[in-house]
Amino acid sequence: NRAVICGRKRIYVRRFYSVKNAAEVRLEKIKTSLEDDDALKRSFKDKLDDLKSNGVLQLWGDTLIEPSPVSSKELQLFTRTSFSATDYFKDIILRGAQLQLSSGPGNLDKNQPLLTFLITASVLFAALCVPQLPINSGMKNILGLVFLFGPFLFIGLQLLIPDLFRSQSTPSATASTSTLSIYSSDEERIAFHEAGHFVAGYLCGIPIMEYSLPTANNKNYLNGPNAGTALIASIPDLQTVIQSISSSSTSSSNFNALRNSSPTPSLKEILRASRTGSLLIVSMAGMVAETLRFGDSFGGVEDLPLAYSLLRQYGVPEGQRDDYLRWAVLKALALLRLHRDALEAVAEAMLQNKEVAECMNYIEEQVTRT
Repeated sequence: NRAVICGRKRIYVRRFYSVKNAAEVRLEKIKTSLEDDDALKRSFKDKLDDLKSNGVLQLWGDTLIEPSPVSSKELQLFTRTSFSATDYFKDIILRGAQLQLSSGPGNLDKNQPLLTFLITASVLFAALCVPQLPINSGMKNILGLVFLFGPFLFIGLQLLIPDLFRSQSTPSATASTSTLSIYSSDEERIAFHEAGHFVAGYLCGIPIMEYSLPTANNKNYLNGPNAGTALIASIPDLQTVIQSISSSSTSSSNFNALRNSSPTPSLKEILRASRTGSLLIVSMAGMVAETLRFGDSFGGVEDLPLAYSLLRQYGVPEGQRDDYLRWAVLKALALLRLHRDALEAVAEAMLQNKEVAECMNYIEEQVTRT
């Protein structure tokens, strides 16, 4: 029995190291390919495509993209077990972005008339009313200083320490715990947001060359941190997309398909050919990743305008734009739920400032584990 047990142990240890070595070999191949400045001047995406065709990568660009409008009811059927919101898109995603806009330093500009009135009233009260109060001169001086400089002190504190004037979000009851808890809540939230973009971009075949998290002097999430992901995706104009669809249709040898094809491409064909569907998923994935970890989202101030701009550029009617964004949210939610381990690993890797190749390798490690 002892010999059998020892044999099993040796087999187990040997298998463990073979998996570890495979991950290391894959990482080395990814780094070598991405850093290679070859004479062919292949793009970042072409290098990843080559790695996939050679069997090094499996999950890169492995997602089927079929954009279609999704109603709030359809989205609720998918999210009701995890989120209590009637409309996950409007009640959590859009509302979070609106709260961010109203919580940042821009609210000083929005409330400028009210602040001007309060400052003026306070100064006038200190100059005209305080001297008339039936109190000793020492108290008058103190009140005068309070009403004269109090408003300016309040504005200064709001600019320097905005965290004092906003409520902290409470993690959801279903939020998972991990080693990420050693970081501050804002750092972790930003890391999950950027990791959501990264993982979704990788799975959808949208290459992300670099990422950045807040610097030490700029960590306030609600006030626009110095964070982001740099993705590569050429956005052709609408006419170019229509021409490419038409040329691919006319080159078909199937006469019946050619005869039945519409001279004007459908909206779904345009969104698929322009890769807008993939970009919409990547745009929404950052906010979706936040909701998976914290139960809410505050990071869509820059992502949502980009998504709406893409839909407007490719002729999606205004009344259907939210429905297509619901589809993107639904797709991003499904992807990040399926690859939750990769999301966690990439978020932690970003907090440790690891290279893009290492983040990609963490995503690919899921194939080995499953």
